[in-house]
Amino acid sequence: MRIVSVVTCIESRHNPRFKTWQRYVARPDREDCPWLAVEGWKTVRDLSERQAPELLIYADSDDPRLPSLLQKSKEAVEVTPDLFRRLSQVQHPQFILAFFSKPRWTWKQISPYVLYLDRLQDPGNFGTLIRTAAATGIFSVVASPGTVSCFNDKVVRASASCLLTSPFLQGVPFDELLKRNFTLWTTATTGGQNLFEADFTSPLAVTIGGEATGIDESIQAAATHRITIPMAAGVDSLNAGVAGSLIMYEVLRKQSQNE
Repeated sequence: MRIVSVVTCIESRHNPRFKTWQRYVARPDREDCPWLAVEGWKTVRDLSERQAPELLIYADSDDPRLPSLLQKSKEAVEVTPDLFRRLSQVQHPQFILAFFSKPRWTWKQISPYVLYLDRLQDPGNFGTLIRTAAATGIFSVVASPGTVSCFNDKVVRASASCLLTSPFLQGVPFDELLKRNFTLWTTATTGGQNLFEADFTSPLAVTIGGEATGIDESIQAAATHRITIPMAAGVDSLNAGVAGSLIMYEVLRKQSQNE
């Protein structure tokens, strides 16, 4: 049985540890932040089945779901409901929050199917794409220099905590993919091969460009394949999160057909 350290209920917002937790929740992308915060009973429970929470914070000691999480956590601290609301990033908190160690992935964990994000700036799109990549079961996400941090708080929330389970790398120049023998694909609003007619062979990396900048010219020049998502007349573009998700699932569909 795990022995968990539980301290007396923290009641002051001036408590030094509480201030540190607030900083971790607000700025998980900081270099001095070792943890990612996850809220909600279901998400915390599901993730705790894979790895032990570094710290469990709760505000309702009578909740019958609490004992099983206490046994899985390395440390647990009770706080008042008011202090929990100061930590929470949601409007209606469930009064359970866990800090997990930031994941550290290497190329060994990256799959032969990569979604490469070139200077993507919208954290909501980034989080959506990581979540979708995890859902496909075959894709990993690799981000270029200049892309919003994987640990941005909005990325963490939009990913539905898939950051902790789905391999990704950040700050990777596109030529590193070429050195690792990935076939480089780009997207184009017109002129590319129809997405639904393309033949995808791994290892491949499909590039999604930044919302305002598009795909860098050097990547366009190095790419050997270009695809276009069919759209009705009068529509000339898709949200980056939607476009990337459509492509990943079409690759998955083609892979399933070939098995």
